[in-house]
Amino acid sequence: MFEIKQWSEIQEEFNGGTLLLGNGASIAVVPNKFSYPSLFEAANSHITTAVKKFLMRLKRMILNWF
Repeated sequence: MFEIKQWSEIQEEFNGGTLLLGNGASIAVVPNKFSYPSLFEAANSHITTAVKKFLMRLKRMILNWF
């Protein structure tokens, strides 16, 4: 399991560097909220029909990968 630390605890290790976290980090922390299907459902009422069609194709592709 991953340990989540406060930035103040580890910031010295990254002095002058860059910390880049991708969407996988948010999925690892809260999978039921930040998974691709969950994000799609949350955004669904705010997007156009054309974007919805594209996202549905993308969703099917992603689900087929796993």
